[in-house]
Amino acid sequence: MAFPLCTFLSLLVLIPGQGFTASSWKLDAGSVSRWQAMPGWLGNPSERASFRVEDKVLHLHVPEPGKGMKWRIEGRPVDARYVVVRYRAINVEPKHDYFIYLDDGLNHGLPYRGINVITLDEIATDDRWHYGVVDLWRERVGPFISSVAVQVQATKRGDAHIWLDFIAFTDRLPEGVEPPIPKPPEGPRIEREISLALLARVRPEPTWLGDPASEGAFSASVEEGALRLEVLEPTKGMKWSLPLPEPVDLRRAPYVVLRYRADGISPSSDYLLYLGSERPTEPEREYHAVKLHDIVPDGKWHTVCVRWKPYRCVLLAFQVQAEDGPARIWIKPILFSSHPVETSEGLRDMLPISLDLSSARIRPPEAKLLDLSSRMNVSLSSL
Repeated sequence: MAFPLCTFLSLLVLIPGQGFTASSWKLDAGSVSRWQAMPGWLGNPSERASFRVEDKVLHLHVPEPGKGMKWRIEGRPVDARYVVVRYRAINVEPKHDYFIYLDDGLNHGLPYRGINVITLDEIATDDRWHYGVVDLWRERVGPFISSVAVQVQATKRGDAHIWLDFIAFTDRLPEGVEPPIPKPPEGPRIEREISLALLARVRPEPTWLGDPASEGAFSASVEEGALRLEVLEPTKGMKWSLPLPEPVDLRRAPYVVLRYRADGISPSSDYLLYLGSERPTEPEREYHAVKLHDIVPDGKWHTVCVRWKPYRCVLLAFQVQAEDGPARIWIKPILFSSHPVETSEGLRDMLPISLDLSSARIRPPEAKLLDLSSRMNVSLSSL
């Protein structure tokens, strides 16, 4: 099964409709006490943000210019086709970060698990009511939603507001609301590869971190057609920098494709891959494209495809943090692309499946392998 790690999320802006004919789970004004502010989840947290009920709807407010806030609520198993949000917004900065996020425990191409079902640059900010709709089946969202998060980011004017009538998981849409239609990428494919020869020119930066490995206890080399970065000292780390001879225009090629395998990596919240801007305007952490705690250090090859922010990238940086022994990561040539990519990673790649049935209670020919990969990550009722 092709398992897409980069996805397009379609947002509909429509005339408000009526109620639902069926609903699996609905977050509305009655959920207000269960939402928790998460200031540690962003680099520009508001100190005066509020989340309250106003006129029987949820009201999210960030008063300070250029500040933001994220809120989280515990999830539940959801057996539904769509997630639907009815919202109204004004003075919200159109960042390519989530407006609504679902943690289903799966890899959807982000540098962290879960999926940004609707992003801030997809919503209307005209102070009118709109619907946003996402097809959970097409986005292959898993049925076990451990948490839901929402975000507000204020423009330079400040006084950002989002009103939420509801966030609903449902099999049937409100009257007058149509299913989202996926939009294919526009224009010709543009690609820029950071070659292995260029990756091999990385240089160590021990002053960039507080726990650098000792001289001789780290290395960078070329192995198996990949850049191999290694730290031998437990609980120590190293960062490497790579100035680019020519900037990469992420406005034209926003998809970053990283093919890696790793072992012994400590799950730090710091970056594995940093994309330095020609003119940085945000806190350093906002340029962490892939973080160490979001990779899979199982020694197998994995592919991450991240849609990143629109700026000119002039510097790459990498980091290895060792846990309780040597830590290594192998990185193939990095691709920047105007279009998303798909990988062939499926159920067998994601779960530690053994095909050896010799010790099974029922053995062949009575026991037969059943391939469920084509039904993976869909509604439980469809299995």
